[in-house]
Amino acid sequence: MIRFAENLNKMIAAGLGGALEAPRTEAAVGHRIIHKDASGAVATFNTNIAALIRSLRVDMQPIQDLHGQDAPYPAGGGKNKFQITATTSIKNGLTCTINADGTAMVSGTATATTDFTLGKFNFDGSAYMLSGCPVNGSSSTYMLWVIGYIGLADTGAGKEQSSVSGTGKNVAIRVMEGTTVNNLLFKPMLCLSTESNPTVWSPYENICPISGRNSVTVWRGAVYDPSADPALTIQLGQTVYGGSAEIISGQGRITKALRTFSELSTYNSWHRLASNGAFYLSREIALPGIFYPITFPYEDKIPISSVYKYSASGTQPDFSMRVSDALYIIDSRFQTVGEFQAALAQMEGGIVYKLAEPQAFTLTPASLSTLKGQNNVWSNVGDVTLEYPYYEETEGY
Repeated sequence: MIRFAENLNKMIAAGLGGALEAPRTEAAVGHRIIHKDASGAVATFNTNIAALIRSLRVDMQPIQDLHGQDAPYPAGGGKNKFQITATTSIKNGLTCTINADGTAMVSGTATATTDFTLGKFNFDGSAYMLSGCPVNGSSSTYMLWVIGYIGLADTGAGKEQSSVSGTGKNVAIRVMEGTTVNNLLFKPMLCLSTESNPTVWSPYENICPISGRNSVTVWRGAVYDPSADPALTIQLGQTVYGGSAEIISGQGRITKALRTFSELSTYNSWHRLASNGAFYLSREIALPGIFYPITFPYEDKIPISSVYKYSASGTQPDFSMRVSDALYIIDSRFQTVGEFQAALAQMEGGIVYKLAEPQAFTLTPASLSTLKGQNNVWSNVGDVTLEYPYYEETEGY
């Protein structure tokens, strides 16, 4: 929400936006509130004098790269939704080598029609594009396919299929009997058909990273013009994952902070529930109101809500976050807290959590004036609250 409260400003000083006017006598003060609408359009206000803005506060939230998704998915958020879980294997005269970059190479002569299963995939009813088979494949030589779904068999140009459903489906390289291949490189990818360039390979990325902000930019103009040069860019002097900055006074508040999984692994307050294999971290480590999961290296989607809970398959864990009491991770691979902490220490990412008490910080103050007439003010970080001058004359000069 952008709110503009009109207030008398009798300061005479140089500021951005042209010469300031002298104050008028016996001026009355009006008050208005303007809300930014749901579409995020810039807020517009009018004032009858060009003068310094008295206060300008911007509110900041973390930045999360959702890879085009419409909800925060810290895991499996990349373009390529398929992760190879298989290891290198030899079968029927063929060797399938799994490379560290998420590709697979096949060599040899097939003594029988052979499927190398690369991993499982859960389809959710969306339209998908399967790609990654080398060119010149065919149903009589080699292909990349979802076993049991002949409609999802790629022979080199990609294969699209609408409304695909089913969990635990095997994605495999198939080589037909009698076919000889030499270092044939497969780049398996399953992506939503709506992705741009859906057959241009991208490695599996199982994170939607969140990053903090190091600066704040504000625009002010007579018209809304996203290509215009900013009116102000303020360096925060640190990375802020959540809070606010009062640009005119140079006072800021930090309300959220980052803890990496590596840092979380060092806490001694991890416990295990034998009944369901949950490892949980209690509030004694001062993470009240856990807010955003940043990254989590598994395929399950993690929506933002008060309780996070979802089922697991195979080696995939359940993951839940409860804002009122603790952070829960359920993973049947680990029997002891020590094993779990060792694995957690190797995970990328972490969480952004709400501080119990905001922390103050300072930034370099700046000034900004209004334009006489129509003004448009917007920021690159979030909500803006602006107190600006407006004179309503009750007598002449």
